[in-house]
Amino acid sequence: MAGHDVYRQRSRKIAVCGLMSALGVVFLMAGAVIPFATYCAPVLAMLTLLPVLDAYGPKTALWVYAAVSLLGLLLAPETEAALWYVCLGYYPVLRPVLRKLPGRLLPLLCKLLLFNTALVLIYGAAVFLFDLGAVAADIEEASKGFLLVLAALANVTFLLYDVALGRVARLYRQRWRKFLFPKS
Repeated sequence: MAGHDVYRQRSRKIAVCGLMSALGVVFLMAGAVIPFATYCAPVLAMLTLLPVLDAYGPKTALWVYAAVSLLGLLLAPETEAALWYVCLGYYPVLRPVLRKLPGRLLPLLCKLLLFNTALVLIYGAAVFLFDLGAVAADIEEASKGFLLVLAALANVTFLLYDVALGRVARLYRQRWRKFLFPKS
């Protein structure tokens, strides 16, 4: 009887991770279908990690992140959305670690360093690796001042996302977890 419960728990874990992975890929694919969803789609895909992280821990959540990243790069028609997910999709798993850093300034600096590194990687990959000509043309046409303002706004948006992610995670634990995992 105990072996049956172990198989049941493993089956449930595989099913939940598979469903969250599929939902993450669907969100990434929606980035091409819905206008201006290039940046919203990866954020929604990142939210699918919250139930996995809460129920099964960071290691399993990182496996789901890896699956969504790979499938997103292979299947999502909007490469830029997939690149955003690849470069920042693990953030919901890393966020609790960053929050444990001492003080207020160190976690903030680490978050901004992480985001700006991802920003450079995303657009570097878009231009040089994936040869997305439209992105390269936009970067070349824009003035340096405009690009700096855009980067500053992106940083503010990321910090707002960080606050929203904390609130959504808390809301998930308080209200939604009991619907996904009624006996836990």
